[in-house]
Amino acid sequence: MDKDKAKKIIRGTAIALGATYVLLDVIAKKEKADSTYKNDPDQQNPMQGKSVQFVTDENDKENADGKSGHLKATGESNALTRHKSAYEKYGKRAIDKALSFGGLVVLAPVMGTIALAIKIEDPGPVLFTQKRVGQDKQYFKLHKFRSMKMSTPHDVPTHMLENPEQYITKVGGFIRKHSLDELPQIWDIFVGNMSVIGPRPALWNQDVLVAERDKVGANDVKPGLTGWAQINGRDELSIADKSMLDGVYTKSLKAGGTEALKMDSKCFAGSIHVFNGDDSVVEGGTGAMAGSTKGKLREGVPEQDPEEHFACDYKFTVNHNAHKNILIVGSGSYIGESFVKYATEHYCDNFTFTTVDTLPGENGKSELDSLTLDQLANFDIVYHLAGIAHADVGHVDDATKEKYYKVNTDLAVDTARRYKAALEESGKTGLFVFMSSMIVYGDSAPYGQEKIIDRHTVPSPANFYGDSKWQADKGIRSIADSTMKVAIIRPPMIYGKGSKGNYPTLAKLADKLPVFPDVENKRSMLYIGNLCEFLSQMCLSNVCREDGLEAPQSLIFMPQNGEFTRTADMVKKIAEVTGHHILIQKVLNPVVVLAGHVPGKVSGLVDKAFGNNSYDEGLSKYEKLDYQKYNLEMSIELTESPSLTSSFPDNKLTSLEGKKVLLIALPGYPDGMIKEIQELGAEVDYIHDKPNEGFVSKTLGRLHMGFYEKVINDYYKTVLEALKNRDYDYILSIRGEYTPAESLNLMRSYFPHAKMILYMWDGLHKQNTVGIEEKWPLYDKVYTFDRIDYEANKGKIEFLPLYYYDAYLPNDIKDANSSDLKYDLSFIGTGHDDRIRIVKEVMSQCEEQGLRTFHYFFMPHKLVFLKNRLSNPNFKNVEESDVHYEMLPFETLYQTYADSRCVMDVENRGQHGLTMRSIEILGLRRKFITTNKDIVNYDFYNPNNILVIDRENPVVDMDWFKKPYEELDENLYGKYSLRNWILEVLK
Repeated sequence: MDKDKAKKIIRGTAIALGATYVLLDVIAKKEKADSTYKNDPDQQNPMQGKSVQFVTDENDKENADGKSGHLKATGESNALTRHKSAYEKYGKRAIDKALSFGGLVVLAPVMGTIALAIKIEDPGPVLFTQKRVGQDKQYFKLHKFRSMKMSTPHDVPTHMLENPEQYITKVGGFIRKHSLDELPQIWDIFVGNMSVIGPRPALWNQDVLVAERDKVGANDVKPGLTGWAQINGRDELSIADKSMLDGVYTKSLKAGGTEALKMDSKCFAGSIHVFNGDDSVVEGGTGAMAGSTKGKLREGVPEQDPEEHFACDYKFTVNHNAHKNILIVGSGSYIGESFVKYATEHYCDNFTFTTVDTLPGENGKSELDSLTLDQLANFDIVYHLAGIAHADVGHVDDATKEKYYKVNTDLAVDTARRYKAALEESGKTGLFVFMSSMIVYGDSAPYGQEKIIDRHTVPSPANFYGDSKWQADKGIRSIADSTMKVAIIRPPMIYGKGSKGNYPTLAKLADKLPVFPDVENKRSMLYIGNLCEFLSQMCLSNVCREDGLEAPQSLIFMPQNGEFTRTADMVKKIAEVTGHHILIQKVLNPVVVLAGHVPGKVSGLVDKAFGNNSYDEGLSKYEKLDYQKYNLEMSIELTESPSLTSSFPDNKLTSLEGKKVLLIALPGYPDGMIKEIQELGAEVDYIHDKPNEGFVSKTLGRLHMGFYEKVINDYYKTVLEALKNRDYDYILSIRGEYTPAESLNLMRSYFPHAKMILYMWDGLHKQNTVGIEEKWPLYDKVYTFDRIDYEANKGKIEFLPLYYYDAYLPNDIKDANSSDLKYDLSFIGTGHDDRIRIVKEVMSQCEEQGLRTFHYFFMPHKLVFLKNRLSNPNFKNVEESDVHYEMLPFETLYQTYADSRCVMDVENRGQHGLTMRSIEILGLRRKFITTNKDIVNYDFYNPNNILVIDRENPVVDMDWFKKPYEELDENLYGKYSLRNWILEVLK
């Protein structure tokens, strides 16, 4: 070809391309307004130009992210008015125009062929449009090739179609698989609604994704055909992770210059594979995993995730007197065997267990298959644990993957369906508990990146193991109803004595390595003892909404330890318990950083050991389920200590038959306690906690005077010497403030086999308890009635509220709502601090309304009264005639309360624990007025029965008196009895 001819061809081509460009540009400008709904105000986004946040609301229809809620405007957006770099404003748009025009020209034959194939196979429109979210949350029309038949039901989302695969055309299947259905979006780029590189455009109703992107500014830029999130996991990512990556891209783009160009180049180069059969795309990008690691949707599993209901949003009441018949599916499992052992030791009267295998026997049927529907229906709870555990999922064949799905998904869903059928046939109701996993949310975040799973995080399994659990999770929740309720448990890594998985590997390293990196990371973990306590309480609980209405039929639980775990802390503690010396050094941290960037298995191991993966703590808190009994330190001691053969050594008591108990207590309280312990079958000896109860003795003892401490030690030496041959099983000390450490050590030497227990009678805020923490290690167990003291000292002390005396309850207690009661309001107690003033103010208000009142203020000595008159302004109007120097007998106290419709209490200032009075009203079934705001956190709180008033302004709502007393669950009354308290404190 000569040069002139070549020039003519080039010139002609250039003219043709130029004319084509001009024509397309004119069309694009004309189409721009229509493509962004400017001519259709009803279709425009009301949140355009606004900053937004997502508000959860169960009354809203579920959106495309699988959540119920809506967007709320929080201010104006500056997406369009902010300063833009030259690259973002001019360079990027020029590149978009050039690449999109080139794509339209070069790919025109391909797109024409696809259009023709669509038309031939299923006549009708070639393209279809979707409403998507563009820059600054402006809606625009995104174009795609049609891949579904014209007969597909209109206005029905794909995931709601029955067998949606039947509606996909052959051409549609091919273009979807190779992402060729996305090609028309090149036109959207040319028009200016999209960019080649940017966050993928959200569906118009993906409110969670839009809100998450708003947090990182990703809605400020144009959406793209591909982006940083797409080359780092695409739709396998959770919404939170995807938004975080979109934020990284947006930050680089806004920086402008070479940084922005470099980021766009990385994204473009990393996306070359996208048209080569990428299976990881899920339309709309909701975070559902697909791709080579995902099996096909199993039978009985919905494509769309059923609405998730998190258990942390609901109220629980534990029925400690209930009995449940539990079937455990899957014999030999670590969790199942641990649960049976724990529940048998701690809840022996509450559960009967049956465990069945799922492997075929000699007759070809498993123990599970051999159960008839009638037999299945006899179980109150079916706890499904059968499954193939998480192993190396990196290199396995399709047959192995299929096995995971058959066991982890199919067997679980089939078992749930059989149990439901059995319940329906018998007319019974039951609970199906499925052990899912934290793995449904994908792997740990890479070293150095944070990952906190919250209620908005969409499950996105990273491999077929996680997907097999996720499909079962969805399939079982989808069949929950009032006949068969469902509890899904998604625990983090579980560890304990005899556990498998990553923890034993970490323990070996802690026992062998001389040094270990001091890396900052945060992981959720779950000690087996905490899991078993959680399971026990959950299986015995009733659940309802805050308004008292019935809770959803399926709930999701994410139990975890009470604190997050740092890998270095865990390794250090393991080494301490096993007696190995290890140095935790930051100097090794650079090695971890470098290893984290080595591709393949090395970086994977670094992420497992030092990556971040944690649940939002709020997801693991369940009202009235107090299951986090063991902290990290205690759990490792129980796991690693060679002297312990069990991960949970405590036993629940039902009797004290044949036991010997030494009771050390203040006078006035032991009589009823001694009688109750004797009725439980034990021998009891009682000694006073100090030489005498005189005013001088009490004062000197509380001042911890050295000379008087010697007097107390001599006292204990004398009384203990007389008892040293008794060989006690338990030494129960009530109060403990007067007993010196020397005397405690003497007890230990005299009675080496006895379990020494301290029950603190006062909160740590009081002067008389100063220094008592130093004596805690001398006891085997320390209890407090103050919930706040317990929260501040978890792992050192246990929480146990006070009790009421069963024996002192009058025989003829009248109904609380009876009109034949002597008093409307009464108070009996010590007249300390501001108590007398508050009680008299409240009673004055009641008397003005014609109510009958009674009060009895006790003071230990006249000197105490005089001291208060001189120094306490609250005693300004208190006369000596208002107080008494003798305590009322318990029988008189209980009878007075029984003659009252309502009882009043004012706790010690600074005290959070409930007083005896607060518990006594349970046994007497009376209404109660108190200044203790913490009472609302207890399981017996009922606003109709209990009125909380302001200590500084004690005004009583008189309408409250008109409300009748409401009876509680009978189990609550028994829970706070003295008998139950004794069995609990001695367990």
